[in-house]
Amino acid sequence: MKHVFFSIEQLCNHLYLLHQPEGVPQVEFVFIHGLQLSDANNAWWTTWARKGAKSKCWPKTLLVQRFPKAQVFSLSYDASAIKPATSGKPDSYALGEKLLHSMKIAGIGQRNRPVVFVCHSLGGLVAKQIVVTGYHHFRQDEKVQNLLNNIRGFFFYATPHSGSKLADLCSNLPRMSPLVDHLKLINDGLGRLNSEFEKITKLDEYKDTWKFLAVRETEVTSVVSILTLNCLRSKPPWGFLLVKLDIHLEDDMSTFSEFNQ
Repeated sequence: MKHVFFSIEQLCNHLYLLHQPEGVPQVEFVFIHGLQLSDANNAWWTTWARKGAKSKCWPKTLLVQRFPKAQVFSLSYDASAIKPATSGKPDSYALGEKLLHSMKIAGIGQRNRPVVFVCHSLGGLVAKQIVVTGYHHFRQDEKVQNLLNNIRGFFFYATPHSGSKLADLCSNLPRMSPLVDHLKLINDGLGRLNSEFEKITKLDEYKDTWKFLAVRETEVTSVVSILTLNCLRSKPPWGFLLVKLDIHLEDDMSTFSEFNQ
């Protein structure tokens, strides 16, 4: 299925091509959005855009200025924080398998080019689930092997690796999605995911090639701020994209929606 709008191409149900460079690409970026309080269907681009303008979607604009030979993708999945009471518990394995399949269809990681994941919030946990699902259930698949072998970086924006106090609070609000439960501080599923992901990162075939960067806030984000935002967006620290360190941003997450291009 291919649908093109505003120079963005939908490759399949869960994957969009944000940028195709001229000539042969030299790197593949995969963006993964996080939990959404509204407009969940368009989170694959609104997360990375200012004031809902596709023309200000920084993976299409600023990123490709820095990396003109980059092929840029964005994964899409149902990340709505608000669901009807009848919604069942989401299957994280099924989500990982579904997004992994979409990446295989698009040929991501199949041409001996570095693959870099750029993840916001819950999207970082989704990236981990893709890796864990791929390694434990599909590593005999040559395409999955190629993808894992070509990963070079994980860029985490405000990913709650150990859970979130806000999730503990919001889970008690009406109509909250079961996805919110995955972000609680006391969470066996999240603990297992982190443990399995960490084991994979320490394997000989990956430990020297996978790099990690985490960006997080230094100020506490107020609950009121979060509940009034359409989505949380992130300010990219361009000079440190593949450096293994932990950047502390001197602000809270709510101000990231004001990133000016």
